[in-house]
Amino acid sequence: MLVSLNTKEPFEGHVYVKGHYDTPGCRTDGTNNKTAKISIPYSNCDVRRQRTSSPAGVFLSTIVVITFHPMFVTKVDRAYNVKCFYMAADKVVSSDLEVRELPSFQSDHVQSMNSLLLSTLATELITQTVEMPECKYEVLSDGPTGQAIKYATVGQQVYHKWSCSSEAVDVYCMTVHSCSVEDGQGRRVLLLDENGCPQDKYLMANLNYPTDLAAQVDSMVFKFADKPSLFFQCQIRLSLKTDGECKRTSDDCNTLKKMKREIFAGKKGENIDVFSDTMVVLDVDDGYATLEDLKKLQALRNSNMHDTIVTEAENGVCLSSISFGILVSIVGLLLLTSISASVMVCLRRDRTTLKK
Repeated sequence: MLVSLNTKEPFEGHVYVKGHYDTPGCRTDGTNNKTAKISIPYSNCDVRRQRTSSPAGVFLSTIVVITFHPMFVTKVDRAYNVKCFYMAADKVVSSDLEVRELPSFQSDHVQSMNSLLLSTLATELITQTVEMPECKYEVLSDGPTGQAIKYATVGQQVYHKWSCSSEAVDVYCMTVHSCSVEDGQGRRVLLLDENGCPQDKYLMANLNYPTDLAAQVDSMVFKFADKPSLFFQCQIRLSLKTDGECKRTSDDCNTLKKMKREIFAGKKGENIDVFSDTMVVLDVDDGYATLEDLKKLQALRNSNMHDTIVTEAENGVCLSSISFGILVSIVGLLLLTSISASVMVCLRRDRTTLKK
């Protein structure tokens, strides 16, 4: 993936993939020219690959940050979500096949009657095009009708929802599999295997399929140590119904080892990649009362503001150490000014009394 940019002034900053400033190959430095280019490798910089069915192809996406100062991030810097789409090409492969007649023991009269019958039959080719379903992955609050979550706390209950929409009725089945959670900086943990079976039921349990094209599961919010955010990535396998029923590889995860060969043989279908929104997760001991406080805090951090952070908590008001020092200094200055003013007033009164 090649990204190039032109600037009005000589560029001496940096262009890098978000979260990979120190990763080799994921950053380029300015050379005081008015152009800058970065060639992003797919393997080292956590470029997202998302297979789609409508249109058929692969999306490659990443966030590129442009900083104009050689050492610091400033308010004039920019971040861009760069996407490239590679459309899948349909190729028709054909081959000639010569079929010899089988030896026949029938009489010449019977053979001539069969030939006459076959020649009178009309051949009709029936074709129908069915659009592939469109799928999405959401992490919601308060059940299947809740709002998408972007801010959460560790231990908060959330609702994972996978859904596909299709104009065709009773044609497709979906199986959610190969799910992982990522921190956006290269660390990844598998939650569901290639059959759709959970790897750690404490993090994600067995999925429930209420319909042919929907899956859901409740879970508790968790996070990587010392990482502020995470997101989920899954694959959805779309397959045709068998005898009007959905047969999924995750139907019986408890006996997966015994049925391993049969399950592996049945994994046929179209795979689609889906991603959840990035979610900022607050630590248990951070002490913020509501998620609104977390949103305000995250906005301040993202804009590199170092003003006083005042957040209403359950037991009062919390101040940062710098803000507390400034507040103490102001109170002390006001107190000193008040004492000085009082002393001056008293001295003036004493002088007036002596003159009289």
